[in-house]
Amino acid sequence: MKKYGRIALALTLCISLLSGCVGTAEESADPVPTATWKPQEETERTARAGAMYAEVFGDLELSMYATNPDYADMINNFIYGDVYYQSDLLDLRQRELITLASLTTHQSYELLKQHALGALNVGLTPEEVLEAVYHCTPYVGIATTYEAVTAITGAFLENGISLPLESQRLVEDAGRFDAGADVQAEHFGMNPTKGNHITEFVTEYCFGDFYTRGALDFKTRELLTMCILANMGVPQFRGHVTGAFNAGYSKEEIIAAVTQCMPYMGVPRTLSAISSVNEALPDESSDSGQDGPPSQQPGDGESTDEAPEQEDSSMEAPEQESASGQE
Repeated sequence: MKKYGRIALALTLCISLLSGCVGTAEESADPVPTATWKPQEETERTARAGAMYAEVFGDLELSMYATNPDYADMINNFIYGDVYYQSDLLDLRQRELITLASLTTHQSYELLKQHALGALNVGLTPEEVLEAVYHCTPYVGIATTYEAVTAITGAFLENGISLPLESQRLVEDAGRFDAGADVQAEHFGMNPTKGNHITEFVTEYCFGDFYTRGALDFKTRELLTMCILANMGVPQFRGHVTGAFNAGYSKEEIIAAVTQCMPYMGVPRTLSAISSVNEALPDESSDSGQDGPPSQQPGDGESTDEAPEQEDSSMEAPEQESASGQE
């Protein structure tokens, strides 16, 4: 017993010494420098980038701007001097919603916290901010959105926003399938039936739980779905290009939305997404007498996540011959 007592005492002394060393090191370490972002060069492009950045973030200070000024200059001038000015078809609120969905998809939680607060600065409500992130869940998975919601929760609490927010749930548990099926029928022309558990889960979970919530309307949610899938680079993206078009977005607005995703998903996926948009919504469609996008053929941008013994995936917008009443 004495032997073990001496060992325990020695371990305690070692821990105490190590704790003292760590404490001394932490106390003597220089603080991480921070700075606000100001363009390094004065041009028309950088001037508008600086103005747009200030409108979204104010005088936000980050260590990135102090430690990597060249990198910060390249990315911020591109995002806020080029992308945000590429088209006037999207307002700042829409751009920030798309950015929130993009950052969530890519698990970029530090940037997500910054843009959650920036979104509030441009007029979005806390409910809209969180709903944009919630809406990503069926597509990117709970493992991703749980961390995203945690990051935004921390940013909100640090800035005096009380939680929880008012519930946006509009459907009771027993009505999830019927509510989801109504969304699929009304907006996608689908008629899901019970009998296959994957089909039921998609209808109840994706459409019954998420598409039916408040704060964001269907049209906005469909645009976010399209952008999430663009960021993921999956074949279901093309089906939701058609879905966004049928929800009321023009081809030009859809391209503007894809462009808004470009800084976060990169050039290759952007080129692929633009190609899919052009295939789904060919310019010559207006000259051929068609009122909307052509019907997709099986295997042409078709979902790879189809439920067994089902012809169409409930996660993918169905084929539509026209967009009657839509722009």
